[in-house]
Amino acid sequence: MPTLQVQTNVPLEGDAIDRFFAAATDVVATALGKPPSFVQVSLTTTAMSFAGTTAPTAFVLLTSLGKVEEAAPVASRALADLLTAHLGVQPGRAYIQFFDCPRHMMALNGTPFG
Repeated sequence: MPTLQVQTNVPLEGDAIDRFFAAATDVVATALGKPPSFVQVSLTTTAMSFAGTTAPTAFVLLTSLGKVEEAAPVASRALADLLTAHLGVQPGRAYIQFFDCPRHMMALNGTPFG
């Protein structure tokens, strides 16, 4: 159930959105060792600033049921590279937050995982 939420001030359009989703799904699945079929990715474009400027920036939240803490070092680099390649966001202009969700607090098909 890994979920990647990306907020950025960099707009993407058309095929660039599909390429971002495909690459992000691959990064998350690889970093967490989970099947791509379980990965959900959202991309929200909004007004944002970082260090007082509106140069490209992002906030990323990666949520999963387990494996987040151990994957954080590798996932951090892979997600930073993803943001640079697809959004032009430099690694020093994006915060990446990791959250290991308790199984009983996440559901699919109307049923909690734990």
